[in-house]
Amino acid sequence: MVEKHQAKVETKTQGQIMLPDKAGNPFRLKPPEGQMMAVMRGNKDGALDKFVASVSGRHFKCQEKRQVFGNEWEKWELVPDISTSYRPNQNLPEKEFGIIFVGFGKALHIPHIRYTKWELKPGETKPSLVGKDRREPFFYFQYTMSVPVVDVESIGNFKTTINMNVVVRLVNPYKALFLAGGWESLFDAAVHGAVRETLGPLTVEDVRKQEESGNLTKRIMRLNNDVGGEEGFRKKFGVQVIDVRFVGFEIKGSQKVQDALEAQEVNRLMADAAVQKSREIVTLANANAEAAKITVEAYKSGGAAAAVRQMELLKEALLGTPAKVISLGGNIPIAVTAPTEKE
Repeated sequence: MVEKHQAKVETKTQGQIMLPDKAGNPFRLKPPEGQMMAVMRGNKDGALDKFVASVSGRHFKCQEKRQVFGNEWEKWELVPDISTSYRPNQNLPEKEFGIIFVGFGKALHIPHIRYTKWELKPGETKPSLVGKDRREPFFYFQYTMSVPVVDVESIGNFKTTINMNVVVRLVNPYKALFLAGGWESLFDAAVHGAVRETLGPLTVEDVRKQEESGNLTKRIMRLNNDVGGEEGFRKKFGVQVIDVRFVGFEIKGSQKVQDALEAQEVNRLMADAAVQKSREIVTLANANAEAAKITVEAYKSGGAAAAVRQMELLKEALLGTPAKVISLGGNIPIAVTAPTEKE
C-alpha cells in the first residue's frame, strides 16, 4: 500500500517517466529545478543517507573538499557556489537524463508540509486563502506563504487584522525537516508573536504608520537573527525569511477609532495636495526664470535685440504724451502729436 502511494506521488510530481521507489532499485529521478529530496536508508522513515538538491547556484557544504563537521546538520547547509573547494561532479546519466545513483536499500522520505497561500480560484474575482497540504518526495527550496494575523488588540481597544505574504527558504533541510518538528507551524507562530509584540503597545495612529514605515516588515525579518543568546530562526530551524509583503491591513474599533482613522486619512490627502501644489509653484517659477533668461539673451545679440529695444524706446517716448499712433505701412509706427493751441 505504501509503495503504491509513493509510486503515485512520484508520477504526479514528475509527469514523465517513473522510477519505482523500492529498495531493489538503485536509481532515482533527480528533483526538478528549485526542489530537493531526502534519501533514507532502508525505508522512508529510516536514517538519513543524503539530500539531493536541484538549486542553481547553491550546493551543500558536505560537497566541498576537506570539510570536517562536528554534527550531522552542519553538512546539509545550502551555500552559494562561490567556494573554491567546490567542484560540480555530474555523471552522464544525471546530466543527460536526470537520473542519479542512490544505491541499493534506499527509499525517499515523504515530508508533510502544510501552509496557506493566496490564490484566485476558478470563477472568483478576488483571491482567497487556500490551504496547501503536500505529501510528496520532492520539496521546495523556497516557499511563498500567506500568513493572516487576526484581531491584534492594541491600546485604545481597537483590533488590527493583517494579511501578508512571506517568502522563506529552507537553507538547511536537515534542521527544517528532522529537527524543527514542523517548521511551517513554528514559523507561523513566530510571525504571529512578532506582529502582536510590535502592535500591542501602539495607538491607532502609530499602528497605521507601521504599514508605510516598514518597521513591522523589519521586525519579521529580524526573526532570522540571533538575539540575546537566543538563536534566530535561520540558525535554529534552517529556515530563512527572504521577503515580507502586506496584502491586507485592516483596523477595526469604536466610532472614535473610525473617526480618528478618517481624520488621519484626510490629513494625509491634504498633505499630498500641498506637496503637489508646491511642485506646481516650483514648475511655474522655473518657467518664468527660463523666459527671463531668453529675454536677457535677446538683448545681447542679433536683430531681435534691436527690434525689441526699438519698441521699448517707442513705448517710453509715447508714455505721458497725448498722441495718436498711426502706421504708414511696414513695421514702423508714427506718432502724430495733437495741437495744443488753435491757429
